[in-house]
Amino acid sequence: MIEVDKLVVLYRNKTKKFARGVFNMALAFKTIFWLSFVIHCLACIWIYIGLHNNWSSKVNCWIDEFGIDRSKKWDIYVNSFELITATFTTIGYGSVYAVNA
Repeated sequence: MIEVDKLVVLYRNKTKKFARGVFNMALAFKTIFWLSFVIHCLACIWIYIGLHNNWSSKVNCWIDEFGIDRSKKWDIYVNSFELITATFTTIGYGSVYAVNA
C-alpha cells in the first residue's frame, strides 16, 4: 500500500511539472506572438510615415534616403521591420536608421 501511495505522489509531481512546462511554453509563444504583432503594426505605421512625407520637399524620408523607393513592397517592409526590431531590442541600428524630419 505504501508503494502505491509513493507512485501516486510521484505521478502527481510529474503531472504538475509537465503542466507547468506546457504552461510556460504557451506563455512564451503568446509573448512572442504579441511582440511580433506589435512590431508588425509599428513597422506598417513607419512605412506609412515614409510614404506620406509631404511636410517638406527638401527633406528626404527614410525610403528615399536608402534608395528603396523603387524596390518591392516586401523590401520596404523588411527594412521597416528591421528598424522597429532594432529599436525594441536596443541592439543598435545597422543599415537602416531614421531620416524623417
